[in-house]
Amino acid sequence: MRWSTTSIVSGSAEWSPMSPDTAKPCFPDAAMVRAVALEAELRNSHPSARDRLLEKVDRPPADWDERSFLTIPGVVWTVSSDTCATGRLSAPDNVAYDNYREFVFRQPRSAAELGAVMSAESEEMFACYRFDGLDRWTSRSVGAWHEDSHVAVGYARDVLAKTTDDPELQECLGAYVSYLESDEFRQYIGALCSHLDASGQSGSATIRRGRAGRRWWRSERRTTT
Repeated sequence: MRWSTTSIVSGSAEWSPMSPDTAKPCFPDAAMVRAVALEAELRNSHPSARDRLLEKVDRPPADWDERSFLTIPGVVWTVSSDTCATGRLSAPDNVAYDNYREFVFRQPRSAAELGAVMSAESEEMFACYRFDGLDRWTSRSVGAWHEDSHVAVGYARDVLAKTTDDPELQECLGAYVSYLESDEFRQYIGALCSHLDASGQSGSATIRRGRAGRRWWRSERRTTT
């Protein structure tokens, strides 16, 4: 796919591959996600890589309760990864690392960025990326995550202070903190909650407290009202 000239179209809905400088929040449906998976350029060139990606898109894993708190709410969510740090080779505008995992520090703003995250998935040893987050998040669980996002900021700052000799971690975690403290992020969260409310996904949320940086976040799946 030529991301600069092609749009992902599903029915009457269109998701244009905007540049990051002009992109606005986009919330692709399942058909759009699959269309990107069919045409994304994957760094893993083995024929089975595309098959595994499509299998995951068509039959999403059921490990939602194992997701990483560090990943921003949205269409992509993540679970435990390897520590090979390959994701940013494909998706430097979306993927970050700490000392233990890959995660999504900014949700895809275009078809091109979603395709880049899918390319990161193709090389990740544990296949840690999932692509059905918009069917799982509710506006209340997103709001609760946002309310506690200072935990993610504090964790990232702690890692930054301890890894001053690692330029890649400094770059990507620095970008994560900057994004979480930006107007762009606040606008995104507002738009995401509005989208979920309009889709009948207000739902509810619960929180399991624990150590920052570990799996301690939990929200109930979608409940329609």
